Order: sequence, then structure tokens, then C-alpha cells
Amino acid sequence: MINSSELVLDYTVSSFDTINLTSEQIEQAANLSDSATEIDMQWQAYLNALALLGFELWLHQRSPELILQIENNVTIFNTIYQLKVGEFKLCLLTQNTLEDVVIPIPKIVVDSANGVAHFYILVTVDEEQEEISITGVLHYNQMKRYQQSGKFSLQSEPIYEIPLDCFDSDVNHLLLYLRCLEASAIQLPDSLRETANQNIRGRLSQPVINVALWLQEKLDETAESLSWLLLPTPELTTASFRSPSLFESIIEELVDQGLSIPHSARNALLDFNLGETALQLYSLVWVLTESNEWSILFILGTPNDRNLPVGLSLQIRDDVSLLNEQNINSTSDQAYLYTRVIGEPSETFTVSINLSNGANFTLPPFTFVSEQSS
Repeated sequence: MINSSELVLDYTVSSFDTINLTSEQIEQAANLSDSATEIDMQWQAYLNALALLGFELWLHQRSPELILQIENNVTIFNTIYQLKVGEFKLCLLTQNTLEDVVIPIPKIVVDSANGVAHFYILVTVDEEQEEISITGVLHYNQMKRYQQSGKFSLQSEPIYEIPLDCFDSDVNHLLLYLRCLEASAIQLPDSLRETANQNIRGRLSQPVINVALWLQEKLDETAESLSWLLLPTPELTTASFRSPSLFESIIEELVDQGLSIPHSARNALLDFNLGETALQLYSLVWVLTESNEWSILFILGTPNDRNLPVGLSLQIRDDVSLLNEQNINSTSDQAYLYTRVIGEPSETFTVSINLSNGANFTLPPFTFVSEQSS
């Protein structure tokens, strides 16, 4: 249990918690949001990008010694997680108005070992005034205590709602914790990790696609039975892939946005039919050596680069909840969907492709089990 009254600073910090965004940040956020597939998703992606860039600048101005690590962040809905300051994990929650009395928060950052954070930070974005405000902070122990007391409500299957008054409005406490605490003072639940380990051990007796073998230029029996095809590294796909320009352009776009893909990454292709629609699922996997996690990028398209059918969706789930869903709506005019997830070695991800007529194709879970740990 953390009691802020037990922590004393030998100096006084200012109460400044609002920061003006620069024109460069606004332009960068607009460019980042362009990759979203739908108009409403683009707006949320824009707010999220402003929140992240603004928070990074706010933290630098308030405490230059605290460095925000954003290389491997993941965004879902209004939430940006897997951020770090030192050994602390941070999660940003974006809101667009101070009038909100409840804050939506995805279940993954509350109940999943891969999503939980030491601190949950509420960032209000005023895009008209070109500023962000750090308006609240909640540490993990408080989050779970409020959840257990029934203060959370389940808005929809993957989303909780938490009252605004649960957040500590004195954001100086966040700076205090980041400067003075050890990360071990806020215990993140090892039990979640153990549960995930048990899940993967159980699933190993069932069909899974072990993408760790891709890094060794191998396919497991499950992947071979589905006719997955191992491809060369992304920069060499031109000679092997029947639609290289589409997939290489997506990868190049992501790299331009700051995604780091190592040369050791390996990719594979699956051709399949969903109803009368011919589709291709392209998957690229690599290891995040600095965090001992693994990353997989999924790109869904067609063999001839034609636009995907209206109503098609690409869903990614972990053992707990829906992590991401990309859709083709009636106003979309695009030939691909893509999404990326990051997992710990014990985690699995399930991919589903769905059509509006009810047709569905769900792959066996993707896992990452090296020969050393199997």
C-alpha cells in the first residue's frame, strides 16, 4: 500500500500541469493518425498521439531526469500502454473534455499481465487550444481496490468505466512516485503471469502456431497443415511475394512512423478463402530484445490488391479480451487491414477474420515458445 504522506520532498514543485503543444507535435500527431482505417478511429488516434507527445514534453519540462520510453507502446481505443519510465510501467488514458464523469478503460490494462501498469495517467486533450493537461493519476493498487469495491462498471465486453473521482487530481504525486519510489513498491500481479503460463502450457497440447520457429526458418506441424509459406525478410519480398508493393509499402510506412523492425524478423504468408473471397494474411514476427517480449504484425489483403469487401473485420484476442478490431465500412476504400500486438513469452493471440454475412475464419492461437523453453 502506498501512502503519499509518507513520502517527503525537500523542495516544492509547481502546480503547472498544462502544456502547450508545438506545431511540430500537432503535425506529427496528424501524420500518425493517418494510418487509422476509419474516420472515427483517425480522430481517436489523433487525440492519442497528441496526448502521448504532450505528456512526453510535460514530463521533460517538469522532471528532465525522467525519460519516457515509447519505443514499444501499444494503443487501443483511448489508451496508450507499455510505456516506461525507468522500471515503472505507465498507461495513458485520453479524454477530450473535462466534463466526462466516467473514464473508459480497456480490460487489458486492468486484467492482463501484458497490459497492467504501475501508473494510470489521465490526459485531457484540448485540440482547439492546442494544449494537453495532466488531470489525474491512479496507481495499480488503487485501481484494483476500486475494481474490487465495485466502482468499475462493464460498459461493453472489452471496456470498463471508472469514475473520474477515483483519480488523484494532484499530479505532483506522480512525479513524487517516479522520483522517489522503487518499482517494487507497487507489486504488479505475478499471479496473472502464472495464469498466462498455465494457459500456454495447456494450449501446447492443442493446435497452436509457434512463431518462434519462424526465426529459425522453420514451420511447426500446425502451420504446415494450414499451408503457411515462409518468406524472406521484408526487404527481399519483391522476388517471392506476388503483391510485394502493397505489403512493403505498409512496412515502410510503419518504419517511417518510428517502428523498429530488426533484420532478424521473419515473415510468413497464408492464402485462404472466406466464402467466395480470396484473402492473404501476411505475418511478421520479431523479438524485442530489450524487454524479452515478442511482436507480431498482421496484414490482411487480397492476392490481386483489390479493395477488401465491406463488412470484413480483423480481430485479435488474447486470453482475456479483444485487443484490437479493424473493419472495412461502407465508406472505406482500401485494400488491406493491419494490426500489431506485443506479448510476453507466455502469451497467445488468436486471429479471426469475419464477413458481414457471418462467414468466419479463426486461426489456431499464435504463440512464441523457443526450443530452450519448450
